[in-house]
Amino acid sequence: MRRVMKMGLMKINFIAIIMVFAVITFTPPIFAADRVELDRKLLVRPGSTVEEVGVAFLKVSESLPDFNKIVTESESYKSLDTLAQKDFLAKNVIKLQKEFLDFSPKKSDLIIRMKVNTFFNRTPDGLGKLEVRTFKQDPIYFPFYFANYPIALIPKDMELFKNIELSEDETNIVYSRLALDGAATLLLQLYPIAANDTKPVIFDNIPQYPMLTEIGYIGFLNRKGEQIWAWQNEKYNNKKFKDGSSQSLIDLIPEDKNPLTTPNQ
Repeated sequence: MRRVMKMGLMKINFIAIIMVFAVITFTPPIFAADRVELDRKLLVRPGSTVEEVGVAFLKVSESLPDFNKIVTESESYKSLDTLAQKDFLAKNVIKLQKEFLDFSPKKSDLIIRMKVNTFFNRTPDGLGKLEVRTFKQDPIYFPFYFANYPIALIPKDMELFKNIELSEDETNIVYSRLALDGAATLLLQLYPIAANDTKPVIFDNIPQYPMLTEIGYIGFLNRKGEQIWAWQNEKYNNKKFKDGSSQSLIDLIPEDKNPLTTPNQ
């Protein structure tokens, strides 16, 4: 009974977060699709830095940041001698100002890369299921700390990808590419859509400022950098699909003789 109540409270808290932003759109269901050309540039992109996430948070929350204060309160600045601090301050203020001006919520993205544990199971009818076991609680979020802001980066609808039902083609690909121990690298391309720098939300007993993002791409890569399974949001993709929906990327390309390698795995 307590467990049910706890889960209910978690759902209520998550709904409250959504209502605060008031800009949420429904993510279409996942459909199997024709083969889509792999975006190799995306697959090798490193994860976004704390600074990049922080700048995105400030821009989306429509804050007017004091970059001088942000730099002077950083540990990097404090560790320098007085002479070096002046040069460090000037260079980094200019750098942050440029990043802030260049960031466009409608075009700029953030990248998350992390190790995850998955479990693959083939059902009697020949189809498969892929379970992501790394994320135990909902909502799923990624913590960052930037300029005295503890930020909770929340991928909208991420919970839908914890248990993935596979088509026959997807089942065969996952079976052939996923490591026996289920280890994989999660790759997320996220687009910030709302943030709140005034009202923190409690996650894991820690007050954090929420930044809601939409998923443009979610994929799982093996140690060779091969795409095991992926989904792409048509809203953020230049390619036009036949049915106008978001698509599951079915990679039917034969395994490369010289497989792609990816950094930071």
